[in-house]
Amino acid sequence: MLKRRASRTVTLVIYCPPCIIIHDHMDENIAELDLHRIHCIITNAKEVANEGLHFVQVTASNGRGSVSFSLPEATSNGTLLYEGARVVHPLDVTDFEGGHRQILTATVQSRSFVNVSIGIRFSRYDRAQYDVRLSHTTPSTRYLRNQRGGYVRPLSYRLITTGIEVLRVLIESNDDLCAQLIVTGSEEDPYARNIEHFVGNGCILHQMEFTRRLDLVLQRKDVPETLLMFIFVNKDDQMCGLAASVRTPNNLKLFNITWVADNGVSILKPISVLIALYLLPIASAMIYARMVSLSKDRQRSISEQQRDVELECLGSLSPDGTRATNAIASGVGETLNESLHVDSAIEEYESDVCDDVALRSSTGNHTRTIGISCKSEEWSWSNAQVLLVLLPIISLVIAMPAYSPSWSNSNCYHNYACSEPFWIFMSFNHMFSNVGYMLCSIVFLAFVHMRKGKLTPGNGTYNNHGLEVCMGLSLLCEAFASTVYHICPNSTTYNLDTPFIEILCVLIILKLYGNRRKTISAPIANMAAVFMIFADSVITIFAQRSLTHFLVIICSFVLILFGVHEVFKSSSSGEFSKTRDSSVSKRWSIILSLGVVTLNILVVATIILPPDRIQPNQILTIICLTNTSLYFLYYIFMKWQLGEQSCRFSRVCSASAAVLWMTALYFLFADETDWALTPAQSRALNRPCVVLSFYDYHDLWHITSALASLMTLVALSTIDDAVSALPTSLLTVF
Repeated sequence: MLKRRASRTVTLVIYCPPCIIIHDHMDENIAELDLHRIHCIITNAKEVANEGLHFVQVTASNGRGSVSFSLPEATSNGTLLYEGARVVHPLDVTDFEGGHRQILTATVQSRSFVNVSIGIRFSRYDRAQYDVRLSHTTPSTRYLRNQRGGYVRPLSYRLITTGIEVLRVLIESNDDLCAQLIVTGSEEDPYARNIEHFVGNGCILHQMEFTRRLDLVLQRKDVPETLLMFIFVNKDDQMCGLAASVRTPNNLKLFNITWVADNGVSILKPISVLIALYLLPIASAMIYARMVSLSKDRQRSISEQQRDVELECLGSLSPDGTRATNAIASGVGETLNESLHVDSAIEEYESDVCDDVALRSSTGNHTRTIGISCKSEEWSWSNAQVLLVLLPIISLVIAMPAYSPSWSNSNCYHNYACSEPFWIFMSFNHMFSNVGYMLCSIVFLAFVHMRKGKLTPGNGTYNNHGLEVCMGLSLLCEAFASTVYHICPNSTTYNLDTPFIEILCVLIILKLYGNRRKTISAPIANMAAVFMIFADSVITIFAQRSLTHFLVIICSFVLILFGVHEVFKSSSSGEFSKTRDSSVSKRWSIILSLGVVTLNILVVATIILPPDRIQPNQILTIICLTNTSLYFLYYIFMKWQLGEQSCRFSRVCSASAAVLWMTALYFLFADETDWALTPAQSRALNRPCVVLSFYDYHDLWHITSALASLMTLVALSTIDDAVSALPTSLLTVF
């Protein structure tokens, strides 16, 4: 909206000496808080086309602020722009104290020896358009619709933030554009684009690129009392990552701008609800387990009473009752003594340093050596060695202040439409939702510890207790790494949590592989973890190389074929084959192995088709997740195919995990950001919170995937509990 001498145009020709000064007197009645825009255009562009770039210099000042720019400018595709514009900081009421009159001055200079025809336009935006007032009674909202802005028509707004705890800014446009939002204090130069977050001196500058949508949350402690907002439309789209487009400089775009002042969202309620969501099922399971234990104790007590009664009855019916009773009692006593002796032997055995005991089965003409697991000293420290991987992440957190310029809001893939700042964190809700991984890992570690005493050497599957502990620790590391990553999701922090996902996948594969073959030693598990970390680090370093995608896929396929060969070889070899079900197991192993290879080919083909939509790290993670899921399904299918009993509790956990994983994947694909895009393009996908005004779809992915991970790990741990009473030598290997 332009009012009161809104604009005037001056057309001039610069001769030698190439300098012209234009000035305009301003007084308090018409100039206070009015915004001035200086627009300059070279009208004889064809005549000066061979003069190069920046041979015309324009400078404007009103005493409080000054701007300068050069013409012509070049776009990223080489097109020359012969016009430009700048806005000058408005004058304050204090600038007119004592009856002083201020002067707006513009200087135009040229270093060309050719006469340059230039048109200069002075535009004044009324304070009603520029000065945005928000009510101190929160929540308060102010809308501006159909604001016209462009490369030669930047937009600017002034806001008073007194009494406002949280200020939310929403900018929307239906036009194709690439623009920048500059938020600064009243004394800062909006064209000093490299200033980032000068906290503590009252002058703070936020610089963010955007396309069709931008959300920004400003806290009271981060903004000065007087806030200036500038919207600059770029001359092309290169900064937003789009293909640079040739556009007419005066082509205007329409913006809808919303300011909302409120008191912020209380974090106590959403935090309490989330913790209760995790703790209530755990508490219910513990109560149920206690009730079952008490019920079994009562049944055992009743059985013992009935046995005593039967013993008395048998003694009274014998011709020589005393002798019979004594004989029966003696037999029972011997049985109890044998049982106590076995239990004592098992405890003594488990306290030793994992001696390799061999049990041999005399079924047929071949024997099977069984390495019985126990409490091993090599696992005591190796269990915790996985935590050493956190050292680089911890060092990154300590060095975070040094990274703060590159971790500015402009480089982060946050969902700013659902961003709840807290303390120094821009998006605390996305960080806190990772607490589920931590709680679930602690619950699983407690579950593994309680089951440790139920293991019986020589019966059931092999004891891979150390692997299960490492699986729980990997999930705990994932919780910490994902929290650090969400401080500012970007290319620097992206690979912080993915290695732990890959390590967890490899440990699960080793667990399933070792269930029926051998106890996996600590060096093997450590070697697998180190290999995944090394591979992820190397891929990250060379992620921008063109051959990296190809090499990752080729190496992954080699490892997949090697793994399929190892599983098939061990399940069909003479050492592990059985007279019963050997042909069935071999046939299905071949069929399912071919299926695994085929599915991996399809997955890789899907990845290769859009090469710009996925990073090499993501390829490795997807392949790890795919093959872990396939191996788990293969294991379940073989148990069903061979008619082997399965634990009801494990079936319930597996079904729950399947439902939770499908729900989690729905939330993952409904994410409000996209790594395949630039940060500016990704912000156009931002959407408001969906639960408790605190959690978005990505937070729901964290919550559901944490529960799904817990159910999966518990199902893996208990999958062979139904055969725990069978001798290990009689179990079918597949």
